[in-house]
Amino acid sequence: MQIQWKQLLELLTQPLIDKGFTDEHAKQIATIVRRTVGMGITTHGIRPWVATLNRAEEFAKDQSLQIEQAAPAFAVINASEIAPQIAMDIAVKEAIQRAEQYGVGTVGVNNPGWVGALGPYMIEALKHGTPCTITGQSVTCVDCAPIGGLDPLFSTNPIGFSYGTLDDGMIADFSTAAISMGKTGQLIKAGQLAPDEWYREQDGTWTDDPMAMKRDGSLAFTGGKHGG
Repeated sequence: MQIQWKQLLELLTQPLIDKGFTDEHAKQIATIVRRTVGMGITTHGIRPWVATLNRAEEFAKDQSLQIEQAAPAFAVINASEIAPQIAMDIAVKEAIQRAEQYGVGTVGVNNPGWVGALGPYMIEALKHGTPCTITGQSVTCVDCAPIGGLDPLFSTNPIGFSYGTLDDGMIADFSTAAISMGKTGQLIKAGQLAPDEWYREQDGTWTDDPMAMKRDGSLAFTGGKHGG
């Protein structure tokens, strides 16, 4: 079954409207998901959309900007009551606006939900020709052990950066870990091994078996056994 981009946007937008989102914000959230799917980031497109849909009653009525701290080139957004996709969209646009006025702009987003992949948000920066860097830090999941350690204490926190324009630009979106937990879950479901020894068992043994994560093992940072 093939779905056109316009159809996908409509399919993702309407359930959000039915849950109380405005047409504008529902379309914004759906657009982020559509971009994610288009970039091939299969683990962070539909699932964050479902997470937002399931929490719609918590923040659907007021999606306005809530700035906790502000300075000419800096701001912090309280995203605890804003749909995560909207919070990130606001943050990028606020940062771009500050960068265009002051040469640099930094916006922090506190307490968002699952924002999904970072790459799709940076398309806005490409539209303006503004170099952009986004980092994410979460303590919701503990998958990676510190360098030299065995106990998982850190999440697979993402990093993204972009430069150039829509016509001649680049977006990089990657994890601090050797592989994402979403991809790890896919390997487990398919009964497949990882391309390299990216996991450690509880006793410290390196393995390419993603099932190590089911045995209280840990995931290596980027570089894995050979450089992580």
